[in-house]
Amino acid sequence: MSNLSFFSRFNNSMNTPVVIFTDLDGTLLDHHNYSFIPAIPCLEFIRKQNIPLIFTSSKTSIEIEELCTLTNLYHPYIAETNHF
Repeated sequence: MSNLSFFSRFNNSMNTPVVIFTDLDGTLLDHHNYSFIPAIPCLEFIRKQNIPLIFTSSKTSIEIEELCTLTNLYHPYIAETNHF
């Protein structure tokens, strides 16, 4: 099953607002090496669809901002210190 199998069924013809929240460690990021490489096709789809992807994590704001830069996704996030 492809990483995009969920998104292949995505039909937003009614223009319903969509936002995605994701944890980082072990969810978006691989639990062992913290890589987001396997998620790149989904991240690109989300970016092209202008869907906000909200990172939620116990990581610090600095750590999350580094991930925002690496993924080229600059949306609000929820960090350990609750800074946005």
